[in-house]
Amino acid sequence: MLLRSLKTIPTEAVSHDPQILKQVILKAGEVPCLTTLSQAYLNPGQRTARHSHRDMWEVFLVEEGSGYLILNGVSSAIASGCCFVITPGEEHEICSSAEQGMRVTYFGVVGAVPDASKAAE
Repeated sequence: MLLRSLKTIPTEAVSHDPQILKQVILKAGEVPCLTTLSQAYLNPGQRTARHSHRDMWEVFLVEEGSGYLILNGVSSAIASGCCFVITPGEEHEICSSAEQGMRVTYFGVVGAVPDASKAAE
């Protein structure tokens, strides 16, 4: 069993955005296929760098605040309670609103990319 609390986990910089701080709850190797379980806070008006992952799925839950997600160049509003999944290869960027920050909890999973032709079955 692993038992951790955000109250005791130190903050560290997000690898592709050192100005954004996160708390890593679970690290790669602690749970099969999981790359990370983390929580990050974006200050008002802050945004992540546009990026993609070759072989990782990312699942995000907006815990508080609002902003928008830019996925493959298309912008969508996101707010507290929204959950979204980024599939391998999708270029994404997350932006908090200028008025308030945004807290997101997210995890990454590595694995095979499903065959889209079989999804319709």
